[in-house]
Amino acid sequence: MGKQRKEKGKEAELLVADYLVKQGYSIIEQNYTIRGGELDIIAEKNMTRTFVEVKVVDNTEDLMDYITSHKKATLIKTIREFNYKYPTNKEISLDLVFVKDNSIIHHYTNITNN
Repeated sequence: MGKQRKEKGKEAELLVADYLVKQGYSIIEQNYTIRGGELDIIAEKNMTRTFVEVKVVDNTEDLMDYITSHKKATLIKTIREFNYKYPTNKEISLDLVFVKDNSIIHHYTNITNN
């Protein structure tokens, strides 16, 4: 991954973290990494622990195509690992937030049910 793309990703993650805090979430972890997986943002609000995948996009058509079933499986594996290490009895949600031109364009909630 090129440095510029990585920088855009980091900026997008900060933008989304700020957005989540304004929505009443507490950020409990960012860039949680295990072998074979990474979670961009882990946040909690009320009785929900939310794992957020941040995607920087140029094209806004067919947004859900950006998350393949393989990517979703990798995220779910990483979520399980995190929850094993840091148990909770909160509801679990996997959210997907798209960022374009330094703006949040869509926040899909609980995509594992899609």
